[in-house]
Amino acid sequence: MARDDRDMESRNLVQSMNELNFRYNNSRRVWSPPTDLYETAEAMVVVVEAAGMSEDDFSITFIHETLFIKGVRSEPCEKLSYRQMEIAYGEFSTEVRIDQLVERQAIDAKYEAGLLKVILPKTHAPR
Repeated sequence: MARDDRDMESRNLVQSMNELNFRYNNSRRVWSPPTDLYETAEAMVVVVEAAGMSEDDFSITFIHETLFIKGVRSEPCEKLSYRQMEIAYGEFSTEVRIDQLVERQAIDAKYEAGLLKVILPKTHAPR
């Protein structure tokens, strides 16, 4: 590769990184917690990993075959500066498509040991 080509490629890379950084810094930072979906004989079960919260910190809705889970995880104390940061704080959101008929009135959620478990009991009624 010629030097001019490398210089042009380098400039394009720097410009792309600057644009990405601008979009990241100027957008709402909403993170998605690790989320599992599994099926049992009786229900579809969604498990969301979100330690350090309480049941009241979650908003759970089921609309058009999609489960929406939102909330805010607040930082536990004020910090001067981070030396290492891997735990996400602030607003989060996740959504899971449920391709099984469920009993909407019987949906239940429990938060325990850092895991939110949403149980969506199956129904066998025709669509």
